[in-house]
Amino acid sequence: MTTSTNGSSWSSLKEIPAAGPTATPGAPAVAIAANGTIYVFWKGQNNRLYQAVGSPTGTWSGYISLGADIGPGTALSAGIDQAGWTYVFWRGGDSNLWEANWTGHSWTLQHKIPATGRAGGVQSEVGVAVTPDAVQYVFWRGLDKRLYQAIWDGHAWRGYYSLGANVGPGTAVSASLDGKNATSVYWQGGDNGIWGAYWTGSSWTGAQSAPAG
Repeated sequence: MTTSTNGSSWSSLKEIPAAGPTATPGAPAVAIAANGTIYVFWKGQNNRLYQAVGSPTGTWSGYISLGADIGPGTALSAGIDQAGWTYVFWRGGDSNLWEANWTGHSWTLQHKIPATGRAGGVQSEVGVAVTPDAVQYVFWRGLDKRLYQAIWDGHAWRGYYSLGANVGPGTAVSASLDGKNATSVYWQGGDNGIWGAYWTGSSWTGAQSAPAG
């Protein structure tokens, strides 16, 4: 289902027609380009990765299979850069982080991100933030319940890095960037509150409780 806002109200819910034949229960991943094009990714009942594309005018195309076998019980995360290249991440059955990406003319085959299987591997949904120039920041919870990060710098993956924060068991991680490409990462704490850590430009803050709305 999809809904949108004009800044003052939300539209009624609409079904994405292309997703019906192969959708499986679970949250999809979404990336939105600067021109308003919407890219939606989900796992099919055959455990393969699928995509549908929504135009800025509200029409949908797809679905198409991206070929990757992402395994059962996997949550997806997605990001997009300024050129419109899209990146999809998931936790594999081997507890490593895997990725497929659109190169501007075709999809890459799935590939494993090095080092993410260490520290007990990826034990949560993955938070992803992609800068306009395609630097990728990926966050996850390790087996030790701490927050970890890996970075694609445009040439190679760096990390993993422990950010020190204890994010607790069974936690989904989300990430975002501001206009200066400063990174924020959020998770649900053991107290059921929302917690965050923030890159200051030179170092990470400790875990901070987000104020209630």
